Amino acid sequence: MKTMQRMVGFAAIVAVMGAGSLAYAGAFGGPKWTVNQWLAPFTRIDYQIAFVGGQEADIALQGDGATNLDLYVYDQFGNLVWHDTRYGDFCEAHIWVPYSQVYTVRVVNTGNLWNVFSLVTD
Repeated sequence: MKTMQRMVGFAAIVAVMGAGSLAYAGAFGGPKWTVNQWLAPFTRIDYQIAFVGGQEADIALQGDGATNLDLYVYDQFGNLVWHDTRYGDFCEAHIWVPYSQVYTVRVVNTGNLWNVFSLVTD
């Protein structure tokens, strides 16, 4: 039941962000997502995502509730431009993209259990 509630919540995030993509271009080629990605304890995974310049980019992360997940976003030069390290496994980022470039989106599992997460961009 809890998994179903989380997936319904994630579907709502996708719907809202999809509606927002009419105003903001977000990622090149449209929204990017990964669903049911497994992340081992005390590990991280990086995604390289190209965002359109001159607009806002939005990123949402939803885990399965097993552990804390943190979200970091780095520009093409490796500068940290956003982080969400609040406790829990729902994170979001809203960044201004000054010009088109590839960003590194990092998901970190800070807990001692596996976490299954979904990540979506506009």
